[in-house]
Amino acid sequence: MHDPRMIPVGTWSGFTLPGFDNSTLLIKKDIGNPDKYFLHFVRETDFGNFRAERSATFNRGALVLNKPIDKFGGTTKPYARLYPVHIDGLDYLLPSNNVLRLKTKDQFRTRSNDGFAYRRVPVPAIE
Repeated sequence: MHDPRMIPVGTWSGFTLPGFDNSTLLIKKDIGNPDKYFLHFVRETDFGNFRAERSATFNRGALVLNKPIDKFGGTTKPYARLYPVHIDGLDYLLPSNNVLRLKTKDQFRTRSNDGFAYRRVPVPAIE
């Protein structure tokens, strides 16, 4: 399930209850430093839109943020790591504060209060 080799570059969609919160995470590679990534968090709620920027590196199989982030990722508790997970052909980034809440692959498939993860947005095929 945990996949430390996953390349995190791309667009990720927050996996939360529909209608209350829409979270997106855009990850780009730092061209000047191959070990560094730039993360752009966007959260749209009924109470307004919120944005945050972080940089990160891969360390011990996790994307480690340069400083903790909170109020992004379906929780008010701060987190500083995103763990790559691959389940049934889909890629997820799991915030460290939800690692113990999402224990089965079925919890990743449903929008519930079990926890939160980002799911990779598929790139459309070019025909």
